[in-house]
Parts: sequence; C-alpha cells; structure tokens
Amino acid sequence: MAQLMSVAVLTLLMGLSAAHVRLTWPPARTYDFDFLDNIRTQVPCGVPSGGLVTTFAPGQKVNVTWHLAYSHRGGYKLFIISRNGSEIMANLTSPDGWIGINETGAIMHEVEIPSNMEGDYTLVLNRNAAEWVTGNPNLPFYTFHSCADITIKAGAVCNTNMECSGRGQCTNNKCVCNDLASGNFCQYVDDCMNAEDCSNHGECTEISDVTYTFPRSVCFCRDGYFGNQCEKENPSNFKVDMMMEEMSSYFHRDLSDSMSVYYKILTASNEVEVVVKSTGKSWIGFGWRPRGMNGTCRNFPVAYRSGAVPEGEPEGEPVGEPGAEPPSTGRRRRAVRSVRIPRHSHGDDMDMSDECVPWGSGGAEPGAEPEPGAEPEPGAEPEPGAEPSAEPGAEPSAEPGAEPSAEPGAEPGAEPGAEPGAEPGAEPGAEPGAEASLHPMDCVDIVIGMVDGTLSRVGDYYTRDRSTPRPDNFYGGTDSLTAAGGKEYSDHTIIKFRKKLMSTERSDHSIVNGPMNVIFARGQDYGKYVHNPPSGVEFCTTNQRFYKRFELKYHGTHPNQRRQVPNFNFYEDPNAVPPSGPCVGMFSNPVNCQGDACNYRITWTYREADDKIQFTIVAKTESNRWTGVGFSRQGAMIDSDAVIAFRRADGMVAVEDRFLMGKSQDRVVVDKTNNLEEVSASHNNGVMTLSFRRLRNTGDNQDVAFTDDPDGCLHFLIPLRGGTFTEGTPNVLSIHAETPIASQKFCIKACDEGPGGPRDSGANLSARLSPVIIFMILTFILKM
Repeated sequence: MAQLMSVAVLTLLMGLSAAHVRLTWPPARTYDFDFLDNIRTQVPCGVPSGGLVTTFAPGQKVNVTWHLAYSHRGGYKLFIISRNGSEIMANLTSPDGWIGINETGAIMHEVEIPSNMEGDYTLVLNRNAAEWVTGNPNLPFYTFHSCADITIKAGAVCNTNMECSGRGQCTNNKCVCNDLASGNFCQYVDDCMNAEDCSNHGECTEISDVTYTFPRSVCFCRDGYFGNQCEKENPSNFKVDMMMEEMSSYFHRDLSDSMSVYYKILTASNEVEVVVKSTGKSWIGFGWRPRGMNGTCRNFPVAYRSGAVPEGEPEGEPVGEPGAEPPSTGRRRRAVRSVRIPRHSHGDDMDMSDECVPWGSGGAEPGAEPEPGAEPEPGAEPEPGAEPSAEPGAEPSAEPGAEPSAEPGAEPGAEPGAEPGAEPGAEPGAEPGAEASLHPMDCVDIVIGMVDGTLSRVGDYYTRDRSTPRPDNFYGGTDSLTAAGGKEYSDHTIIKFRKKLMSTERSDHSIVNGPMNVIFARGQDYGKYVHNPPSGVEFCTTNQRFYKRFELKYHGTHPNQRRQVPNFNFYEDPNAVPPSGPCVGMFSNPVNCQGDACNYRITWTYREADDKIQFTIVAKTESNRWTGVGFSRQGAMIDSDAVIAFRRADGMVAVEDRFLMGKSQDRVVVDKTNNLEEVSASHNNGVMTLSFRRLRNTGDNQDVAFTDDPDGCLHFLIPLRGGTFTEGTPNVLSIHAETPIASQKFCIKACDEGPGGPRDSGANLSARLSPVIIFMILTFILKM
C-alpha cells in the first residue's frame, strides 16, 4: 500500500527580487508589494483597496514616481479607474499603447489630474515585461501593476487628507518639510542627513545619485555598531575581522563559486552566528525558512488572494526603500547636511564606462557570463499552469522560477485604451492557494548586508513572495539581530550576524535542528549584468548604471548570483567524515559528496533496541520519474527488495514497498504486506527526500533480510535516474533511464549503540562483565 505524502514542488532556479514595480507617489495600496502581476493576482490592482489616500486638486500637475528593481524591456501606462472598479475613467499617458519603451529605467512621469473629475478614484501604473509572453491569447501582455487610492477635490492643497504626508506644515499653500523629509508633499524620507542621525556611531552615506530614488542617504555603521541608525552596540565577544584560524570553529559550506557561508550554534546564548562571504562588492543576502511550509504562509501579512482586509498598517515612514522626488526648497533643517559619497564601482571609477553595445549586435554585455545553455538545473519544475515564455529572439529557455507562471483561467490584463479586466475569462482567484508550490523566495526570513570598507549596514528582512525583501518593521516586526557587522577586503566582502534560535515574530523563522530551505544572493557587479532573457540593460534602453552598488535590486540570473540550498542544517558540519560501521552508514554519488553536489545520498542507522533500521534518502529526481533503493543478495534486480517513491499528479508523494520478481513491468509488484514504518517524503526543488524504518528481518518472503550471518550482508541498488510511471491500480513503473548502481555489500548487524543503548543497560552490562568477574575470582582463589 502506498504511503501518500503532501509535496511542495519548488522551482530550482530562483529570483531574490525580480521585476518589480510599485508606486511611491502617490503611495501604493497597503501592502505595497512590488511583484503583483496579471497572472497571479487580480487585475487591475492585485490588492484590495486599503492604506493611505492622497488628495489632489482637479488640473493639478503631479510627478508620479515608482520603485523599479528590474529594467524590463517594454513600457508603462498610467490611468485612473473608479475606486473599487476596473473601468478606465481617464488615461494619464497615451491611450494608444505603452510609453517609455526606449527608457526602460524610467521611474517618474509628470501627469495632469483631469480638470473635470472629482471624487474617489484609483491611480494605476501598468509596467510591461516585454521579454516575456504568457502563451495565453487572452493575455497579450505580461504586466505588473501597482495602484494608489486618490481623492480629487477642488481646492485641495498640501495633500489635505494627510497634511504634508504628516511630515511637515502647510504654509502659504506649500509644504515646509521636517528634517529628513522632502518632496512637494514631504512624501519622501531619508534615513539621515549627517552622522548625528547615525547616533554618531556611523556615517550618513549617499547610496544613489538618481533623482526620484529615496532614501538616498542611509547610515553605514562603524565596527562595533549596527541598526538602522547605528543605535545598537555589538557584544564585546563579537568580532568581524577574523583570521582564518579563528574561522576553524565554524562549519563551512560553499554556496556557489562566488559565495560561501560559515556558521555555528552558540549554545550558551541560544543564538546562531553566521558569516557570509562574497567575491562581489554589492549587497549580500542570506535567508531561510523551515521545511514543510505551504502556500498558507503567504497569508501573512495579508491574504490578497482572498481579498482580505490587511491586518494592520506598516510603519508610517518607509525604511530602506527607493522611489522619490527632489527635495523641496521649503525644507526645514536642524543641522548642516553632511553626506558621505562612497565609490560607485567595484573597482576604479576610471574603469567604468556608460557605453553600451546592444545585445545581439556584436556581443554580449561587458563582462557578462551567460548561464550555460540557459537551461534549468536538473529537476527544475515549472509552477502549475502555463509558464510565461521568452519573447522570440531572446535567449532560449528563460529562467524558470525567477519569473511567474500562469494560473489556469487567469484574467487578461489591461489592453491599451480598454477597461482592465473587461476581457472574458474567469478570475484566477489571485494567488495560488495553500496547495500550491512555494517559490524559493516565499515566506523567507532573510538578512541583507552592504559593506563599504569598514562601514556596514546589515538588517533583518522578510519576503512574503517574489517581491523585493522589506525590513521586518514593514511587517509589524522588529530587527531581531543581536549583533551584526561587515568588512570589505581587496578580493571579497563579508557580513556577519547573530540571531536568536527561537523566533518570536511572524516575520522571523526559528533555526531548527533539521533540514531547512536556505536561499542566498548578491547584487550584480558593474558591467557583469546577467539577465535571461536579456533586459533593457542589455538592449541599451536604460542607463548602464541602473544597478547601484548599495541599492537592493535584482541579483541577475547567473547561478553564482543566487540559488537555493534545500537541505541546510545549521547544526551539522557538511564536511564531517561520514559515519561508518555496523550501526550507521552512508552511500553517496559522487563519492564523499556534500549537500547540493550529491546526485544521490542514502544514510542509515540501526537500533538494536527494536532491531530496526532507519533509512534516509536525498536524491535529485525529476517530477515525472521514480527513485528509491533496492536491497539485493546478488547485486542483481531479480529477487530483490525495493522501496520506490514518486510524485503523483495530485500533488502527493507515493512510497511503495515492492518486490522485484523479474525485469518486466508486471513482475515489479507491490508487496502484499507493507513493512515500511514512519514514512515521510517530500519533493522540493527537484530533490526527493525520503525517510522510512523497517525491521532487519521482516519475516516477509517479499522482503530481503539483513542478518548477522555472513550471507546477511546486502548490496544496495541505487537508481541515479529512475524511469517514468503511470498512475493506476496498481501504479506501473517503467524501466530505469540509467542502470542502477549495485553497491558493495553492506552489513547491518547487531552492535553497540553507545551510551544509553541496550548494551549499556544494567542487565546487559552485568551480563558482559559476569564472565570477567568470575575469571578474576577464580584466579584470586587459585593464587591463595
């Protein structure tokens, strides 16, 4: 009988922040995530009405601004709809199509509020991602949307709904802004204007010279301090600049050719300490979430797919996010502005050039390293439904996972000049439900750091979905790092942090003793941008400095830049010598591989107390193929025992106890008696993880027994690439795609389990010592 387990299929290639657009003025609806597309979310807005409402006067000219983390090919549109409807009431840009196609890095457009309108409305920004097509004839464009609720009221000045955005005073019908605020409505906020705003423990640093990008100035902390305003002091035993011998106390794992991580558990303080190393000079991200989560985690902080009302408001002032307007001349200042400007490049500024050679006209972008074949890694799975594909002429096989996949029956997006959502077709029900697969970025607790010399900015972030990660206070939480810092070296950069093992907020995840899903990423280096398919950067339709060194934007598609590690245990040394002996053992392919380098790995532990063996298998497995293990006396298929696992079409993993009577399909039979116990299985990110327990000798003639006899040692049959399968009663397995490996014989025999095992019990200890004691007594008597 098959054991059925729920499965969460993840795409293997992931995007830390891909696409992404959200209005910054007027402010977008709460919560203003920037990955709201016309496939996963309901057009025209993707989110219900809620949050701040901005007041404008009829005929007023407004600079509409937005945050952009990815310079997609294609243009944008701005229009006004009724507050809770989809009918276009006024086009603010051309009604004939997309604008800005030749300036794909645009983040501002001046509009004029219609002079004949008053009342409650919604301003909509549509951003086309032209390098992607949906494959759905009812969806001619793949787009992202962001909506801001507005009120048009005659005589409105200074945004009367919230005077000067709550950050200034309206004087003579103009806003005079408080410190750190700027813009005609005091709508934009910097984190600092001098070192005093950084608690005098850091430097106020300009991270962007681009107009309409805010905050432009943030705090970078000196060694020994951390926090958004460098207000927290590191413990005295927290050292950032360490020698290699000091790193020997950490577990170590290479994440990619350009990133590695060192980590250890601090049992005395119940903390984890992590050092992330990158060969780049831009931002560094390292995040995690527990195994076994499903789509319900995306209901925090709000279940947009059900149209629920947000559970509270984010912090009043935006933190660490771009999008803005030049400072207002009426700004009031308490002190002289003193801002440090860091190096813009990852080397000498003289090496930087804004010259661009369009992709396909004589070469790839400078320094770009295209992904080999631009193909998914083994086991990569699309999300259910029709995956958007690259536009003809783009590189083949665009990155799965970093861009969206279509939901069946998704509603079409807004046509030029048409009413958004007016096309026929069922609503997609917004985001996928609880049963849907999680993307590697979904529901991740993540730490992001930036380093300039000995100054650092390291923070606690969370990401609900593929949107750009936001600081925890955006979700109503707090920065729960207990120590943080970083340092830049000549050939690499490190960030280091501590965090409590147990989380107390929903925007954090506990560090558990077991496999966790880990993601990592780093910012793109200047002149080495990699987008697959090519973006506006490669097509020279945006500034070649679109990616600033310390702006949190898209990481690119090269595997060195980002990836997921699906079975990461913070408590285990991945480089430890594998256990061996009659009680425990391991077999892997390749030999002695670790983590993601393994195609297949099986471990086992024998417990003499109940004469049972615990097996765990981790194998790279395509979704349409089976995997497992066989036990054989001769190392051949016939008369062998087997445990087979595969992912069913209904989203379950089937685990079957089988007997191999012969080599034909009808001779590979399901056992009449299932002797597998405590079975668990999952298929995550193209990796099958399977655990089960069985007796050494089940007494079943359809099982092969391990015994203490010389012939009780068995070969393991290892299917590196199993065959396909056909579901039914029974399920039918096709022949393996590659001949399984027949391992050497393994002997799983009665053995000592160590302290606490049955042979260390009082009775067993006495039984083993009795002959010794008797011998000593007899020897003593004979000598008398």
